[in-house]
Amino acid sequence: MSENACKSYDRARPCRSLLTCARWLLMTHDRVGKDKFPLTQEFLAMMLGLRRSGVTLAATAFSDAGFIKYSRGNMVILDRAGLEKEARECYGVTRRELTFPQAQ
Repeated sequence: MSENACKSYDRARPCRSLLTCARWLLMTHDRVGKDKFPLTQEFLAMMLGLRRSGVTLAATAFSDAGFIKYSRGNMVILDRAGLEKEARECYGVTRRELTFPQAQ
C-alpha cells in the first residue's frame, strides 16, 4: 500500500478514528516500550485532531475486541497484532518513515 493510499484511508470519515487511533497507539507502544502507559482520551483526541467522542468510540471498539484495556487514563495494550490489523498497512508506512538507520 502506498503512502498516498494510507493518507486516503486516514481521511475517510467512517474509519478515520479507528485507523488513526490504532496507528498512534502502536507508535506510542513502540516508544514507551511497555504494554501499560498513561494516556487520556482527551490527550489522544488533541494529538490526533479528532473529537473526543471519536476517540471514545475507537477505544470502546478496541476494548470490546480485546485489543486494549483502558481505565482512568491508563492504557494497556493486550493484543498488538489486532491493533496492527486495524491500522492496516498504514502503520508500517508510518513506522518506515519515522525509523532511521542505526549508525554503525
